[in-house]
Amino acid sequence: PNTDVEIGYDGKIYLADFGGGWVRSDNGNIYAIHHPASAGETTSQTEKLFRDGFPDSTEELFALLSHPDMRVRQAAQFKLVAIDHPARPDQFAEFARSQPAPACYHAVWGLRQLGEVDLDAADELVGLLDHEDAELRAQAIRALGDLRHEPAYQSILVRSVEGTPRERAFAAIAFGKIGNAKALTALVNIVLENDNRDLDLRHATIYAFEKLVHGDWAEDVIGQLRKHESPALRLVTCLALRRQLSPRVALFLEDADPSVSAAAIRACNDLDVPGGAEALAEFSKRYATGGHGVTPLSEILFRRLINANVRAGEPAHAINLVALAANAKLREKQRLLCLKALETFVEPAPIDPTLGIYRPLEARDFETIKMAIEKALLELFKSATGEVAAAVTRLVTIYDLSLDQGLLARRILDSRQPANLRKAALERLGADPDFTDKAVFRGTLADSDPGVRAAAGRIWTQRFPDEAMEAIRTLLENDLDSDKRTAFALHAELESPESDLLLAGLL
Repeated sequence: PNTDVEIGYDGKIYLADFGGGWVRSDNGNIYAIHHPASAGETTSQTEKLFRDGFPDSTEELFALLSHPDMRVRQAAQFKLVAIDHPARPDQFAEFARSQPAPACYHAVWGLRQLGEVDLDAADELVGLLDHEDAELRAQAIRALGDLRHEPAYQSILVRSVEGTPRERAFAAIAFGKIGNAKALTALVNIVLENDNRDLDLRHATIYAFEKLVHGDWAEDVIGQLRKHESPALRLVTCLALRRQLSPRVALFLEDADPSVSAAAIRACNDLDVPGGAEALAEFSKRYATGGHGVTPLSEILFRRLINANVRAGEPAHAINLVALAANAKLREKQRLLCLKALETFVEPAPIDPTLGIYRPLEARDFETIKMAIEKALLELFKSATGEVAAAVTRLVTIYDLSLDQGLLARRILDSRQPANLRKAALERLGADPDFTDKAVFRGTLADSDPGVRAAAGRIWTQRFPDEAMEAIRTLLENDLDSDKRTAFALHAELESPESDLLLAGLL
């Protein structure tokens, strides 16, 4: 395969061929591809310049800024601003005014480079802000922002109002880099007029807000922006605070606009915002009741509510998860996700389930979490049905909680209950040494679900090893291969002449 490609100064395309796939070999080649039409004066001049060197004459270098090959233009630009013989800023400005694109842009970029050491270059850039070429004006604004040229503020402010969207975007970024808080009014106007239509322009204003809205003085400003009637302005403020990793981003969790609230949810969960997880966990409490006015969340946002409780990690947050799971107004999948999170709450996985990245957490004290959720979890078990009841039963086993044996037995023998619930309840009773009612275990050996029958067979042979053959024979009477596989697996754990005779007869 070709592992690299370059365009040579001679107009040819050069390909590096590894020679034999990704296995190391000595068969590599470099191929040169060219078209007869590519040969000409331009190509010859390019090859000669990079072979023999560029001229020292300022006039000749300015002429090369109009060369068709961008590599020549850029090299000429860099040589014009070289320390040993830089061109004067007024020469660059005059060239920019008199030449068409793209030569004039290289003159602007040259002024940007000169501006690092010569303030006159920045002044010349300001003079270009009234040029007829909109892209040249945009590049001049961009350069002034990079130079953080404070005297250019007023001129840039004019372009932020009258300019094209590209000019306004670069003006917003320049305001952020210059750091003049007076620009906030102009930025607000840009956001309101844009109203989320141009995402590039919106992103530029977010950057500017990030740089300008900070410190103690910003408290009142954020308060005003948070209450503004424009969702677009509230969103820009929220995203700017997210970039700052500011705890104030949590103020937007309760925003009436779903897009703003969603941005705040992502910020509090996805980034290490101080107090973000705790704030989001507190916010999640409203979904434990799901009353009027609570905005329904997509699965990926609801997972972030769950994850915030896990990351916050206190006993109260484990109780939050039980309360969320107990809310029958939520979708069943959402309730099951809450219970699933509780299974690993004590020792969370090192990979963040909402982001797929490594974000390890310290283990929590098992007994403390158990005591915190025991009462609420047992109450949930009494009212839960279906898959939720099965998940609660698994949790009860994980946290070693005591359950009403009679209620468990009734659910196991109730064929209307989901198979997962009957299986989970069966395994719970099977792990309880105080439960000795053989009728329950014997009844599940003939259950309609293969998974329940398999669990019953394993529990029977473990609890009553002297009567293991009864379970094996019951399973072998069924026609399903899965039942027979379970029976043979149980055979392997027995050491009895009766088992050997039965197996020999089957063979």
